[in-house]
Amino acid sequence: MIFKKNILLLTLLMTQMAFAQEVDSITNYYKKVTTLDNLKINPDDSAAVVKLVLKGKKMTQIPKEIFRLSNLEYLDLSGNKIDSLPKAIGQLKNLKVLILEGNKMEALPEEMYLLKNLQVLRLGKNNIYYMSSKIGQLDQLTILDLWNNNVAEFPDEISNLQHLKVLDLRSVSMNEDQQYQIIKLLPNTKVLMDVSCNCN
Repeated sequence: MIFKKNILLLTLLMTQMAFAQEVDSITNYYKKVTTLDNLKINPDDSAAVVKLVLKGKKMTQIPKEIFRLSNLEYLDLSGNKIDSLPKAIGQLKNLKVLILEGNKMEALPEEMYLLKNLQVLRLGKNNIYYMSSKIGQLDQLTILDLWNNNVAEFPDEISNLQHLKVLDLRSVSMNEDQQYQIIKLLPNTKVLMDVSCNCN
């Protein structure tokens, strides 16, 4: 029993290291492109903005100015108080990285699934309880972070995420059957999970 537990802990540690490496490689790429950490944007220059970081600004809504950034690829809104995404999120067609960790969201709008170029979606530490079957439309995703949310069941369509390398489900209460189901749906994905619970 102790041996099996040690093996499980070692596997989780190795998977977490792989997750960190994936995130670092993406972050390092965006150090080389146009970065903006405020919304003082000249309309004539809006097309040049590729990366926008507005974390920890105590925002409750996403500023509408963001949706004019037609070439935006990287958007970090982590550590705010945002409880929902507007429909206009679907206008950011070039978005590849969306970071919304540490907000207050419970669900994602249908327009979210129009972001066909999205590769990284980080939603850790929110209150998300439902995952739409349309998640399978984001077929370019390589990282899906749902750490510390309330999602326990996933639609079969998640198996369409053939490029998904890492799925973070740590601090998500799942029983053994639920964990087995997600692994079955994503056999080639590194899935980070805590030890199963006795919950329903």
